[in-house]
Amino acid sequence: MKYEVVISDVADSDFADYLEVIISEYKSLDTATKHYDGIMKTIRKLRKNPFVNAIRDNLSLRKYGYDIRRVNFQKMAIIYTVYENTIYIHRIMPGSMVIG
Repeated sequence: MKYEVVISDVADSDFADYLEVIISEYKSLDTATKHYDGIMKTIRKLRKNPFVNAIRDNLSLRKYGYDIRRVNFQKMAIIYTVYENTIYIHRIMPGSMVIG
């Protein structure tokens, strides 16, 4: 079974901001492209088995529900939940921002 992926507006904005920092501050379109491809590949892999990542009990993530999962691409955390046949991507943020 393949799951549908829905990326929230906040996660979409997170992702765009992240790529913009790479392009503007580090002047590297190639690196931004590699990170875009890497994050999208990580999200696509979730479509096959979103339950491979354990449920997290981080206080900073509870606002997204109690069945929050996290997968990383390099230092970025992709925060998501699964409901029926849909994966909801809530945030794409630096892993260091996920507290406790």
